[in-house]
Amino acid sequence: EALGYDPIETPVRVLELKIKGRELSEQYDSLETDEERAKLKADNPGWVDDMRRIEVIDAPEDIVESWVERGRLVDEFSGGSSEVKVWLIDHPKVHKWALENELLTDDGSDWNEKVLRINVEMKGMDESSDEYRRLSYKKDAYQVDFPEEFIDTYVEWYMTPRKGYEDDWWLMEHMDFYRLATVNPKDKRFSGLLGWARRDFGKVPTREVFNLYKIYQGLPAGTPRYDFRAKHPELDAWGVIAFDWKPIGERGDKKAPKSPWEKAEEAERFKELFK
Repeated sequence: EALGYDPIETPVRVLELKIKGRELSEQYDSLETDEERAKLKADNPGWVDDMRRIEVIDAPEDIVESWVERGRLVDEFSGGSSEVKVWLIDHPKVHKWALENELLTDDGSDWNEKVLRINVEMKGMDESSDEYRRLSYKKDAYQVDFPEEFIDTYVEWYMTPRKGYEDDWWLMEHMDFYRLATVNPKDKRFSGLLGWARRDFGKVPTREVFNLYKIYQGLPAGTPRYDFRAKHPELDAWGVIAFDWKPIGERGDKKAPKSPWEKAEEAERFKELFK
């Protein structure tokens, strides 16, 4: 400087890296298409790493090498991918430094970490597999802010095949889940997270009553059915609510012996328990 020369402000390490990669850098600058540039980078990963080291050369050494590591993920998945976001979550020191030095602008405040981690876990899975379906429903639950303690219940609801009244029975046995999912402005216990309309459980039979109803359906019309209803007032009460039956009253004999049809139907129901 005393002799009139400007001081060299570029760090020696940067100069070394630039000299080392000069030929490839010049070649890169001469390329005209994104495809050509992408191929050159793919064919020369060490040069790409060095260019990233130059980008953050003033950072502590551990930050420099971590930045290179992140860059490899960016090349593989893209800067906004779940993989890269999860990496930043797991490396908060690097993320903070990059934000402070304006290398990144997204501070991650609106990221859903659990969803991001599931995205990473699902990558490459067979989409028809049960595990993929399970993780997909788990992700859905997190996206609607279902409470952690009900995530497995949410997954069970969507994963378990049911038919007939089985949906209602399951929900009646999981009322906390039902209230979280269902809209009811008049009751603060209901959260409406899934926007479900309220169900009328008043017409839903118990499992025991429904089993009786299946036996009832197999009986001939007339006296056998009347007697069966008289012997099972819980079935008759449900039928009045669900099907507008007229109460059995004195039309049936609750002391009548089991009819052959009743015995046959009970045997069939018993066999179904072992299928």
